[in-house]
Amino acid sequence: MTTKTHKYYIFTVVGLAIFIFVALGRELFYGLPLDETFAVLSDCSFIAGVLLAGIGGLSFVASRGGYDAFGYAGSLIKSHFVRPTGYKPESFFDYKERKAAERKPWLRESLFVGIGFIAASVVFLVVYLLIAR
Repeated sequence: MTTKTHKYYIFTVVGLAIFIFVALGRELFYGLPLDETFAVLSDCSFIAGVLLAGIGGLSFVASRGGYDAFGYAGSLIKSHFVRPTGYKPESFFDYKERKAAERKPWLRESLFVGIGFIAASVVFLVVYLLIAR
């Protein structure tokens, strides 16, 4: 197995842990009627999917430099309180170039696993709507 498949497995296990945590909170394992069971399954899958897809989406934006301005502003504010002798602040262009050189790839595995959980949620919702009639 490659490192990429390991990442898919890790995010799937994280999604299942979120799913089980939400299911315990919604009392799924205490003998609900069938229609309510599918409603809870849909909710659990949707919450896990939105969290994982959100992580993937945020990491995509971060890998493209979307938060560099916030990091630069934070470093400027910090430099006003903790300033070594002879400190010369870095320009925003230099900061962006330095960050671009050390940038990591985005977590596409998290996005795809999250979309899978959202798709499972849609399936559970359709089953719920067919049973609840």
